[in-house]
Amino acid sequence: MDNPSTDLFYKLINRNRSKPRTNSTGIDIEGELEFNPTIPRKAFAKYYEDLSIPRESKFDNSYLELCKIRQRLVEEVLYNQQTNIEPYKEDDISKAIDNLNTGKSPDEYGLCAEHLKLTKETVTPTLTNIFNNILINRAVPTEFKSGILNPVLKNEEKSMSSIQL
Repeated sequence: MDNPSTDLFYKLINRNRSKPRTNSTGIDIEGELEFNPTIPRKAFAKYYEDLSIPRESKFDNSYLELCKIRQRLVEEVLYNQQTNIEPYKEDDISKAIDNLNTGKSPDEYGLCAEHLKLTKETVTPTLTNIFNNILINRAVPTEFKSGILNPVLKNEEKSMSSIQL
């Protein structure tokens, strides 16, 4: 996509909703109708990737530099500040696991809330240790900083009909 935007994405979805439903599972990609389900998935993945990559012309680099300076200053203050942070207790982590929403998509490692809830007694000590190390070291593991964006289609047969990218 040359110029992705959230407005364009919602326009695409609304245009698809306004058309009468058919049983076609094809998608029109640049004038060519595709019926292979992996092609539309790749097209949506490419669209989301293009949407998530910032375009230099749209951003003010001086503002970005100012944000980086502010972040560095805040980090310096936090690292130099000697405060005693109260560590998490296993009971805190256990309660947090109980409050997780079920029925959601798994993460990039295939884990979902149901896994944590069903193995709560086993994983709680380890998770408590991990979160306390995050507090002590003031660093979040890289694995916690990524995720998956999946469009969830309610009815594949109806939702994939005549979508144009």
